[in-house]
Amino acid sequence: MNIYRTQPTLFNTPFSAPAQSLFGDIFDTFFDDSCCATQENQQKASTFMPKANIVEHDREYIVELDTPAVAKESFDISFKNKVLTVQGERKHEEKKDNKNFKRFEFSYGKFQRSFTFEHVNKDGLSAEYKDGILKITLPKEEDVLKKQEETKISIT
Repeated sequence: MNIYRTQPTLFNTPFSAPAQSLFGDIFDTFFDDSCCATQENQQKASTFMPKANIVEHDREYIVELDTPAVAKESFDISFKNKVLTVQGERKHEEKKDNKNFKRFEFSYGKFQRSFTFEHVNKDGLSAEYKDGILKITLPKEEDVLKKQEETKISIT
């Protein structure tokens, strides 16, 4: 016997689930503690998690993390067991200028992102940080590059 947990709906129509999801999210956000504009509530409700772009080229992988306002010194980048791990922290500077925030959406805090890559040449790893973008280059191993080269096959 299978038991399924369901949410009660107001109407049993094909449109009731999307409508309830939309309005449920609105009401949950409105009545949630984070709606209050105090810095303390907003900091508790938000955590910083940078977005990532990963591109595979013939000879390398490129990982870009969107990390505005993160100090270059706060990054810890490692590669172990085929996993690239980036850790850091976007710190909040406490200013005592008595601002009465109506809305506080900036997020702060420690973050960690991990990505798995096959066939990486560990000796050629590099990273650069410019204009809020952390760019990590992971070159592919030479034997993988050789496998990608075109081989001519003769017809007999």
